[in-house]
Amino acid sequence: MQDTHVRKKTTTMTTHGSTESTGNTGRTGENNNKVSLEYIKRFPYQLMYLKEQTPELCMAAVQQNGNILVYVKEQTPELCMAAVQQNSAALRWAYKTPALCATAVQQNGLALKCVPESNQTPQLYQAAVEQRGAAVRYVPLAHRTFELCLAACKNSTSMILQYVPTRYRTPKLLLAYVSYGHDLGSIPYSERSFEVCLAAVKMGNSLEYVPMIHRTEQVCWI
Repeated sequence: MQDTHVRKKTTTMTTHGSTESTGNTGRTGENNNKVSLEYIKRFPYQLMYLKEQTPELCMAAVQQNGNILVYVKEQTPELCMAAVQQNSAALRWAYKTPALCATAVQQNGLALKCVPESNQTPQLYQAAVEQRGAAVRYVPLAHRTFELCLAACKNSTSMILQYVPTRYRTPKLLLAYVSYGHDLGSIPYSERSFEVCLAAVKMGNSLEYVPMIHRTEQVCWI
């Protein structure tokens, strides 16, 4: 009678993926691989314990959490794409094709960090920086053009000038920089020209960042 009761509880585990009826700690795959899609969707990390990972279960898991891709034993292009579309950070675990890398940086420009050099192109740099200006930090110095740095200033809310080569910090770029709402205080003191200061104050920057030599009536009474 006791054996029948145990078998009944195990059957409940098999059908519903329940860990409550057996007192299991959550490592479902250690005892049973026949879990439902609904269970994996609720608990995608359980995929790591399954001895037999079906394509359907893997897809369900990565669609809930792209980083589950690290536990997938047999990756396919479809699984990798689904994982990256759910979370661009999953690129680090995937086989990195050019198409997958492009998808990742379109989702989040900072994914450029995970793109192999062999898959990096000027077009990919542009896409990354337009999505997230801070991605310019992952663009090799030799490929940081004036146009790319300008795009980085436009699409960043952080202090991005530190990643802009000195030769590109021209009056044109700095004027654009402050016009995009960046703080005058983040510009090196020696590069704060009268024109840049005037433009910055017009954008609401505090006079405290304006060098004394530029604190003219025109600047102070805006």
